[in-house]
Amino acid sequence: MIGAMLMSLLTARFGFTRILGLGHVLWIPLLGWLAFRLGEIPADDAFGVWIRGLMVVNTLSLVLDAADVIRYAAGDRKEVVAGL
Repeated sequence: MIGAMLMSLLTARFGFTRILGLGHVLWIPLLGWLAFRLGEIPADDAFGVWIRGLMVVNTLSLVLDAADVIRYAAGDRKEVVAGL
């Protein structure tokens, strides 16, 4: 819920720009929390595979988000999708 509110506030304030990558900042503690518990989650069942897949996808998304936020800070502030 906090992440959705953060995304809504960022979109309302800045539009659909690269700064929206900050909306996923809450995934960082989530990934840390999951990483410390991987030893307790079996890798050979559906849940364990899903958790590991989730961690890979979220990590890749955070890398892309970081690149977007850096581009925004460097001056690329045009709307990615105009008119939203």
